[in-house]
Amino acid sequence: MEFLEQVLEALKEVEIDKTECSTLLSKRSKTTACDTRCGEF
Repeated sequence: MEFLEQVLEALKEVEIDKTECSTLLSKRSKTTACDTRCGEF
């Protein structure tokens, strides 16, 4: 059972990393979109 619990904990950490990466990517894409729009004006 301990092994399964360790695997579940690792999966939770990976899920957190995935969400953090997705939020960072969305923030970056938003900033780049704003930069390109500001550059057009």
